[in-house]
Amino acid sequence: MGARELWALLAALRAGWCLLPQAGYLHPDEFFQSPEVMAGKAAGGAGAGRWSAVPQRAVAAETVPPAPLRSAVARGGDGLRVQVHGPRQPHSGGSAEKRNARARTGAGTRPFPCGKPPACPLRQGSGGSAVCGCRFCRALSKASGARNPSTPTGLPSALEKLKTSCTLLNVSRLTPVSEVQELLCIMMPLILSYIHNAELLNKIYYVSMYFISFYSFIGDILNLQVYYPWEFLSSSPCRTVVFPLMTSGITYWVIKSLQQLDICSSCINSYTLLVSPRLLFTIFSFILDYSVYRLAPSWEADRWKALVLLAGSYVTLVFYTRTFTNTLEGLLFALLMVLVSSRKPDSSLVEPTSSPLIGIVTTAGFFNRPTFLAFALMPLLYWAGFIVDSQRSIKTVINHFLKLVLCACFTAVVFITADTFYFTTVGLDNLYNIKNNSLFDVLGQLNEKMIVTPLNFLSYNLNPHNLALHGSHPRVTHFTVNGMMLFGILHVLAIGAGCKMLKQYICQLIWVKSYYHGSSGLLVHSKGKPTLLLFYFVPLAFLSLFSHQEPRFLIPLILPLVLFSTSQNRAMKWKYVIVIFNMLGALLFGCLHQGGLIPCLFHLEQLVHSPESSSHPRHYTLLFAHTYMPPRSLLNIKKRDTHIEVIDMAGSEEETLCHIVQQRANDFTCNECHVFVVIPGTIRATITKCGVSFLNETLIFPHLSMEDPPHIPFLLSRNWRSQLGLYILQLGRNQQSL
Repeated sequence: MGARELWALLAALRAGWCLLPQAGYLHPDEFFQSPEVMAGKAAGGAGAGRWSAVPQRAVAAETVPPAPLRSAVARGGDGLRVQVHGPRQPHSGGSAEKRNARARTGAGTRPFPCGKPPACPLRQGSGGSAVCGCRFCRALSKASGARNPSTPTGLPSALEKLKTSCTLLNVSRLTPVSEVQELLCIMMPLILSYIHNAELLNKIYYVSMYFISFYSFIGDILNLQVYYPWEFLSSSPCRTVVFPLMTSGITYWVIKSLQQLDICSSCINSYTLLVSPRLLFTIFSFILDYSVYRLAPSWEADRWKALVLLAGSYVTLVFYTRTFTNTLEGLLFALLMVLVSSRKPDSSLVEPTSSPLIGIVTTAGFFNRPTFLAFALMPLLYWAGFIVDSQRSIKTVINHFLKLVLCACFTAVVFITADTFYFTTVGLDNLYNIKNNSLFDVLGQLNEKMIVTPLNFLSYNLNPHNLALHGSHPRVTHFTVNGMMLFGILHVLAIGAGCKMLKQYICQLIWVKSYYHGSSGLLVHSKGKPTLLLFYFVPLAFLSLFSHQEPRFLIPLILPLVLFSTSQNRAMKWKYVIVIFNMLGALLFGCLHQGGLIPCLFHLEQLVHSPESSSHPRHYTLLFAHTYMPPRSLLNIKKRDTHIEVIDMAGSEEETLCHIVQQRANDFTCNECHVFVVIPGTIRATITKCGVSFLNETLIFPHLSMEDPPHIPFLLSRNWRSQLGLYILQLGRNQQSL
């Protein structure tokens, strides 16, 4: 079999791999940085966008709403069930106190988004018709005074109701960023002055605060219950919405359109919700193959051998078929390398049209993940060196750089505008109203409302304390562990060649006159070997400056590493080692690693939507322990469904887990309540010590939890499947049949 046929076979394997629901669950960010958000709302959705609550990590203990409001929301309020899940860590490490704290925050109602106790004049003895001092009342007073000096007759009674509501709600400072938004939140209960029940007004306000978006970017898509990560909360958004809307948002919109047109009566199910975004990303992954095909001759690499090495890597098979922001980062990095290397085979001149595209791609990569600048640094220097050396006119050089900067600025404006529309109340009407203001007022308003997500991302990640919340690693983890884990022998070959190149270069500097003239000569006139090594090691070095280091951060580096390894046939000497390594990697990360969680959600989705559940209303409690965070969108639960409760206990200790399970087992207030406990097989023996009975159990194979690894003696016994499985246990209560 030739190299072309082998690449075609591997490409077909990649296309089919994304359709397998049994493929391993690599990391929660696969779902919670794009598909999970888009499944609930395309933009401005419940819990995300501009009406969302502050992040759980920023909510103080005194900000919990009053008990009447909490109970009202727990019952569903306006038909919606609100549930809070704290800042879930993917690993169960850390102290017992931290794990128990995460478990305790896994259930309950969402805290009210106040930042501090109120300072309401009503509590200070003010009376009469004056409203309280919260921002809602100030917004209402300002709006009514500015727009209609003569207050309508029915408004004072509404204001009196508002005073009572604000006092009961403990309202002082809320998440919305503008007074116009606050006025919209309460406009409906104010106009409908026949609402006399203060508790009902509280519930209407609360539901409006979290679940209504008057200026949705494109509105609802699937209207499912989802978990919104803190990166997409309006208090300090760290992720742009442009790429989620362009990827997962489009796929979900297509699914919804097909179902509405009766082309597919049951298009929206857990399988299509999982596979459709993955299929789109798999199609995008062939940008890597195209990049290798274009770049290989320029870097003295064999074109088809490089394509086989790329397609045969488990990094391409597993990571580039998933909805990670790192995947998009790798694709944009590949496009950037194509643009900076785009030259005719018989010429070294850069094509003039590449300058605007380079600016667009660089800015888009920066808004996708600000770490993209680490990957883009060497390609941009490489391009700048060619521009300076190939152009004799300074005017032409300046023209190239101006095109790049202008296109980069325009792209940044597009991203900032989209994010600002999504995360704030800025709309076309706001833009129209500011035309009569002075320039300083306009600049002040824009500065207050403008959302630049990369700056928030950098502000958060440059704080070592914040990174420690996600896990701290030694600075050499990328070099010593993650590089080996992803690329195997290719990483070792690159390190060896890098050390040899550095030694030779130092010797040239000390003993002989350097052949290269100027700092750019090393990039421009040298052979492909040192330049590709710089493309690989410079981003690796920059990423190593951060204490939080995960393997997926390095997946964009596969492109320069493949080109380097296939030049001069370096990788061919280790082809058998490479094949075995990638087969083991695909088995571990593509099948075993958290591999039972997605099929488990498929099983539970069929269970909670079964005909029996539809004919006889039942309440389901799904309790997950010692697993990665389950993506709620795969349960296909509509926002108005209140009969399903998801509790994520993360890596809780045995005492905490048993306490929650026993509490559920001893709850006899609900006769039609079904409780399912989802745990890996490695802690199956632990939960038997809780003293509860289980009606039945389901084993899903395979499932490997590296946080709770299987015991070697058990793997050698007859019950080895239980150690590599995920259990779904139906909890029994007092020997009563559920």
